[in-house]
Amino acid sequence: MSARISTRKRPRGQTQPRLTREQKRAANRQRLLDAALRVFSEHGYYAATIGDIVEDSGLSNGALYYNFRNKEDLFLALFDQRIEARIEAIEQVFGRGGGGSEEGATQVHTAAMQSVRDIDSPGEWAMFFEFVAHAGRTPAFRREFRKRSRRMRQAFAHAIERQGGELGANLSLPTEQAAVAVAALTHGVAVQRITDPESVPDELLGQLVVYLLRGMTTRTGARSAAVSKQP
Repeated sequence: MSARISTRKRPRGQTQPRLTREQKRAANRQRLLDAALRVFSEHGYYAATIGDIVEDSGLSNGALYYNFRNKEDLFLALFDQRIEARIEAIEQVFGRGGGGSEEGATQVHTAAMQSVRDIDSPGEWAMFFEFVAHAGRTPAFRREFRKRSRRMRQAFAHAIERQGGELGANLSLPTEQAAVAVAALTHGVAVQRITDPESVPDELLGQLVVYLLRGMTTRTGARSAAVSKQP
């Protein structure tokens, strides 16, 4: 949603507050990241140039190199920003707790719909696959990619673990592996949604994640009863 522009004139003598050096640097850094998202999404990592990003941002080469060492450093900072945004979204949805299986399913659907909106957002998943492609070609970047991907999966694992605890249920897999399965499912649906959007209804991802988690879940009482019946 775009901000409404005020047409009221500022009273005479009232000046716009001056930004501090730190605020100005943060604003310029964000302008560069926004420009990088657009340029990398349109041209890809390897075809994009520092000049393209600087031109799109409206800043100077000096401003870019003041904030980032090189193109890969900027690329990694952009990846960090996207990862943090996804972790925050997961924690907002699942951090408030659930009241039962239906509430848990609703939370999963809410998180999945946010992922669908991200998939449909120009540049978001195009950038993610640029990150994957660059990680596949560059061992040093692959190590950085792996560390950040594990952090996001850890957020998934905590959400899954919290859901199981509130429902009095156990997973048949470790939560870390369950998180890998959810991430893989999300990535696969994203590919299908991007390449053939008509075949992937909005609600499909949420339904699949719910089915996946339910299939890996056993009630604590039921599991105890099954164990007691073993010879």
